[in-house]
Amino acid sequence: MAITNHERVGKMLELLASGLKPLVERELKKTHPPNWFAETKRSLADARQKTRNVDI
Repeated sequence: MAITNHERVGKMLELLASGLKPLVERELKKTHPPNWFAETKRSLADARQKTRNVDI
């Protein structure tokens, strides 16, 4: 069976995420040592909260 465009895009996004993960982690560790993980979690939670508060 042929692969759909949806499946192609999904696979591409998975590959992109796996390729960027080491780079992003390295840069976060440089920017926010030693609590880079906690700082990232807080920042993402703030961004999600702001997104939820936006009226569409």
